[in-house]
Amino acid sequence: MRQTKNMSLLEAVTDVGIGIVGAMYLTHYVMPIWGYQANIGSDFLIVGMFSVWSFFRKFIIRRVFDYYV
Repeated sequence: MRQTKNMSLLEAVTDVGIGIVGAMYLTHYVMPIWGYQANIGSDFLIVGMFSVWSFFRKFIIRRVFDYYV
């Protein structure tokens, strides 16, 4: 069954949204283990950059697989 672009978009947004919650927790509580003193501003910046990359990567891969497979 083929997936529409809207469903690919919804899947990517949902996946990234769930990932943001986990990434915020990990960035804020785990990074200090390695000596990085996190604050909420840098947490959002780091998580935001990786989330944008994750969204585009997931959406593009989903569309390529839908087209060729």
